[in-house]
Amino acid sequence: MKKIKVVLGLLVVFLLCITLILVNKNKTFNTFMKDDMMLAVVVDGVSSSTFPARGKYNVTVNCSNADGEWLPDTWEMAVQNITGSVVCNVTFTTIGNSDNNSTLANQIENSVGVSGNGSIVNENSAGYRYEGKDPNNYVWFNSELWRIIGSIPVCLTSGCGNSSTRLVKIVRNETISNLSYDQASTQESLHGAWGSNSLYKLLNGCYYSKKSTSGYDLNNSSTLCSNYCYSYNYYGDTTSMGISSCNYDVIGISNNSNDYYGSMIENVYWNTGNGLYNTNASTLYSREKTTQSVQGLVGLISASDYGYASNYGRATLDGYNTTDYTGSNWLCSTGEEWTLTQSSDTSYHIAYINEEGNLYERIAIIGYDVRPVVYLDSTVYAVSGDGSVTNPYKLAM
Repeated sequence: MKKIKVVLGLLVVFLLCITLILVNKNKTFNTFMKDDMMLAVVVDGVSSSTFPARGKYNVTVNCSNADGEWLPDTWEMAVQNITGSVVCNVTFTTIGNSDNNSTLANQIENSVGVSGNGSIVNENSAGYRYEGKDPNNYVWFNSELWRIIGSIPVCLTSGCGNSSTRLVKIVRNETISNLSYDQASTQESLHGAWGSNSLYKLLNGCYYSKKSTSGYDLNNSSTLCSNYCYSYNYYGDTTSMGISSCNYDVIGISNNSNDYYGSMIENVYWNTGNGLYNTNASTLYSREKTTQSVQGLVGLISASDYGYASNYGRATLDGYNTTDYTGSNWLCSTGEEWTLTQSSDTSYHIAYINEEGNLYERIAIIGYDVRPVVYLDSTVYAVSGDGSVTNPYKLAM
C-alpha cells in the first residue's frame, strides 16, 4: 500500500504539472526544481530556467497546493499555506515605456470607468481620485498597507502654478500615533503653517529616516526627536506622551537613497491654503492651492482629499456627519484625525476630522491621529496585485 500511495502522489504531481504548464495555447515550457517546488518560469513568452534579473515587469504567480506571490522589493517569490506538492507558474511580462499602463499613475488614469478597478473619478483640475466606501486602492508600501488617494497635481518647484505634475498620492492605512500638530508653550507661539510646526519636523526628520526618540532630527542635528513627541488633550494638559510612541526605527521610512521604498518618495510642495467652512471639496481644493508651504517628503491628507473621497455628492464639508456621507467615504476612520489644511480664522487652528465625520478646526496643540502621506516618483509602477485588501498593488521603479 505504501508504494501505491507513492505512485499516486507522483501521478498527482504529474497531472498538476501538465495542468499548470500547458499555457499560451497549449505551448509547453520547461520546468525546474527550486526549494522543493516545481517551477515553470516564462519571461515575455519564452521559457526560462531562472528568474530574470530585476527589471520592469508585471509578474503573476499561480501555484497549486499553496499561495504564491512575487516580492518586488527582494525580487523573489514567497510561498505560504502549503498543503501538498507545490507547482507554480511564474510569468514575467515586460512593461514597455509606450504602454498605457506603464506607470502606476497611468494605470489609475486609464482605469476610469473600467469594471473591477474601483471607483476612480476624473475630478479635472483636482486629478484622478479613488472615491466611495471601499475602492480597490490598497498598495503595499514600506512593507505595510497603504492606500492610493489618486493621481494628483502637485508642484515640484515653488509656485509652479499650472505647471504642476500629476503624481500618485498615498496614505498609510493605519495611524502611527496620536500627536499634536504643533508643540508650543503658549497658544500665541503655535504655528499653523506646515513646515514651521513640530509635526512636520517629526515626520520629515524622524519618521522619515527611521529614528527613535533618542535619535536626532535629520534636518537639525542638535534637536532630539523626542522634542517633537507631544499629544495634549483638549484642556491643554501639557503632559508629554510616552517616549516609546514616537519610535520610528521600525515603522518609519528610510532616508537611504538605496532603500527600496525610501527611494520612491518625491520631494514636493504641499498645498496648505486655508478656508474651511461652508464650502465643498472643489472650492476647498482651489483655496488650498493658493498657499504652498515649504518642500517636504511626508505630509498629511488635505481637507479636500477627505471631501473628494466620498461619492455622495459635493455638499458642504462641515456638515459631513450623516451616514450618507461618512458611509460612502473610504477616508473616514473611527478616530479623530489631523489634515494639512490651515484655518481660515487664525494661524494656530488646523482642519481636522472628528469622530462623527465632520471637518472642523481645532487648536494645533491638541493631539489627534496622524496618518503619513507621500507622493510617489513618476516612474513607480505596479508589478503585481489588483488593489484589493487581500492582493494589494506591489510597487517597483
